[in-house]
Amino acid sequence: MASAIATLRALQERSAKLTNGKSLAINLFDKMDLCKLTAENLVKDFDWDEDLAQRADAALSQGDVGPLAVGLGITLIVDRTATNLIPGEGFRRTSELLAEKLQGVSTEQVLDEIYAVRHPVRPRNGH
Repeated sequence: MASAIATLRALQERSAKLTNGKSLAINLFDKMDLCKLTAENLVKDFDWDEDLAQRADAALSQGDVGPLAVGLGITLIVDRTATNLIPGEGFRRTSELLAEKLQGVSTEQVLDEIYAVRHPVRPRNGH
């Protein structure tokens, strides 16, 4: 999974295009990455107010991104059809999960296999 900090930076970039109070859909995996944030991350890396960071931290530890969204001035909606905040992150997540199950198989080999499945070589003109 992506780092929590990288995911929040990607969320900030995407939400910068929204006006305050608007909604942004994120997928479950991005939510899980965001829930790894700590108050220390929010204060040190994003210059958040300590009290707001503590409230967000407490909520994130329970899987609630609401206070984080309030701090960003938006509403977050978890939607399984939402695209990844970080492009290509879905492939990396999949390869990591498969690599765990396929001990001794490199991430590159797993990605090659995924590519082969998604882009099969099709015979031309029935040959």
